[in-house]
Amino acid sequence: MATPSSSATTPRWKTSAALLLIVAALALFARTYLGATRQESVLALPELARFPDQAEHDRRLRDVIGTFATGKEAGERVITVLPNGTVRFALLGPLERTLLETDSYHLALHHNRIAIATSESGLIEVLGLDRLAYCGDEYRRTTGG
Repeated sequence: MATPSSSATTPRWKTSAALLLIVAALALFARTYLGATRQESVLALPELARFPDQAEHDRRLRDVIGTFATGKEAGERVITVLPNGTVRFALLGPLERTLLETDSYHLALHHNRIAIATSESGLIEVLGLDRLAYCGDEYRRTTGG
């Protein structure tokens, strides 16, 4: 019985499949790389509006000055809004606060609601005279105001 002679060359469909896999892998890599390098910051500020009236701005600014916390126990987070345009982020410890970060801010309107727009830490929403929201957590006033 005669056996067919084996060819030293790779069948055409295998070469085409290998090339197709290489092209697909390169396309996936390029898409992933471009997506990662073009991604906007999570903390990028949304579109903000200025207060139409300076007196209203100043009154609202006085309203948000103070210290706000997620709770009173160690490990809770604290935001302190200072009148000099500085906001401090801290962590409550067993005996004292640990300062995590300091940032500058300005007061603005976001969807017709008052917000504290920081230069690097994102947007702090003003929910009321005694409440702020930041990164999905609610902070309640502890001092000031």
